Amino acid sequence: MKTSYLNVQPFRDKIKGSWEEWKTHMKHYPETVHWLERYVIRMIKQLFTCEGTERNSDRIKTKNFYNAAIYNVLLGPNNQTSKAFALRRLKVKIVCLNSVHLQRLLVDTNEQDRLMGEEFFLHNLFKTQKTTKIATDTPDI
Repeated sequence: MKTSYLNVQPFRDKIKGSWEEWKTHMKHYPETVHWLERYVIRMIKQLFTCEGTERNSDRIKTKNFYNAAIYNVLLGPNNQTSKAFALRRLKVKIVCLNSVHLQRLLVDTNEQDRLMGEEFFLHNLFKTQKTTKIATDTPDI
């Protein structure tokens, strides 16, 4: 599950609305723990999967739109200077689109190697500590 979805208000509103519906299903389970384990966790996973699919679909549609725009610029009757300007403008938009999609990737764990606003998760910290420990524990040959 991508926790970055929780940073967007419409998705949080969707969770709140779903939560009210999910609470109506509590009467079908003997205990609240069973309801949480068997129903709510499954529904949360399904909600995140649907959101990811929807966002990926939107990203693909936007990418196809920009590809069509590039094709139209290349086929247009404009001179080379205006084509170059239009292509540079479209390139900037495509780079922004891809950078937002790939923003969740961590380059390194050091503060200066991270992008502004990039989140650092505990599992990344544990992983780097483990690899650093293994690297320092192995004897040099």
